[in-house]
Amino acid sequence: MKRLIYILSIALSAVAMQAAEPSADTAARDDYQNDTAAESQMEASDMFSTDRIFAVDADGDVLALNPWEMLGEDDGLGEDFGSLSALQTDLVDYASSFIGTRYRHGAKGPKAFDCSGFTSYVFKNFGMSLSSSSRAQGVQGRQIGKDEVMVGDLMFFSGRRGGKTIGHVGMVVDVDEVTGKIKFIHAATSQGVVIQSFPDGGYYSQRFLQFRRVLDDDNVVPFEARNGRSDKAASEGML
Repeated sequence: MKRLIYILSIALSAVAMQAAEPSADTAARDDYQNDTAAESQMEASDMFSTDRIFAVDADGDVLALNPWEMLGEDDGLGEDFGSLSALQTDLVDYASSFIGTRYRHGAKGPKAFDCSGFTSYVFKNFGMSLSSSSRAQGVQGRQIGKDEVMVGDLMFFSGRRGGKTIGHVGMVVDVDEVTGKIKFIHAATSQGVVIQSFPDGGYYSQRFLQFRRVLDDDNVVPFEARNGRSDKAASEGML
């Protein structure tokens, strides 16, 4: 009898211990819920941390961006926030729309241009004022070296007689960082508005004088304002 009672007590103890311990499935589910809650808490903390930069996009949606996201090359925010790179792209696109327009001395556009008339007309569309002559534009902004050149910089050349006096101007539209080759757009006497390469080993290489920068972060105009200005110009028949 005592042996039977002893066996029953052991069996009851085993059942009680099994009931007290969670099953493997229950434990796994609890671990998953705990991990999920921890991840959610970390995400919420990260979203509102000081490392995040909050902004509102063109659709009115609030964006919380960390520094890495802000450095993304294709984040779609360049034009919304009026970045320098977006302005450079717009400058090139706008200037290129006049390729083939004829050259005429003293013409300021849009049906004909001389060299300084062309650069001043392009920059004016983006709210920047350049002087009406290439020689006067040659003292605006600041002079830079060839290793600093970027899209939107101006290039100055002497006239047909050569020498050190500025007689021609164009705008950089592309820089090959590997070869150092530069492409610039200008109103050429014989071809009208055209894109050419520099150095060319000939005419323009022999007459090149300097690069100047008139474009920087202080010149950046919000995308919407640039659009509004372009729309106004179009309505007035200037484009």
